[in-house]
Amino acid sequence: MTPALDIDWLRRSGAEPQWFGLGFVQLKLDDTHRVHFYSDALAPDTPPDEVHDHRYGFTSRVLLGQVRQTLFDFTPDPAGDWMCAEVSCDPANPLPPGGGVRGRVEMTSSAVMAVGSRYSVIARQFHTFEAARAVTHLSREATRLPHARVCRPIGVEAVCPFSNPRPAEFLWSIIADLLLDAEA
Repeated sequence: MTPALDIDWLRRSGAEPQWFGLGFVQLKLDDTHRVHFYSDALAPDTPPDEVHDHRYGFTSRVLLGQVRQTLFDFTPDPAGDWMCAEVSCDPANPLPPGGGVRGRVEMTSSAVMAVGSRYSVIARQFHTFEAARAVTHLSREATRLPHARVCRPIGVEAVCPFSNPRPAEFLWSIIADLLLDAEA
């Protein structure tokens, strides 16, 4: 069994679980490696169709369950029904002045990945991610950009994915419940 699926190893790692409002519990093992726990016991705080990108590229491996990643392109269009804007939940990293860009969002591909699958996302690649009960191990590259971007249908309110923290012991119970699937 990989250490990332061993609750005792994870607790000894010193990592503290954090609720990530896109729909998962995150354990930051170090500056580069994270383990993400997706549970059907927790609903995302953000809308399900919140298309977003990252300030860095990453590679992830599915350790438990299965995940669906859907990729998108954004095209600026003043008549579009989506708004794409830079985002920051960090007061030390404020956004530049100005709003978003109106446009269109088009799905380019979608794939379901099972245990053992690896996938990569480059910085600035728009995507969404879904999983009901899954665990992934993510290795991220260095941060290349100051802000991520989020695209939402016009009129949908922005939600910071860190705005609704959950107690660490509650998150550990979610992790422990998921890891029971790894033992089965």
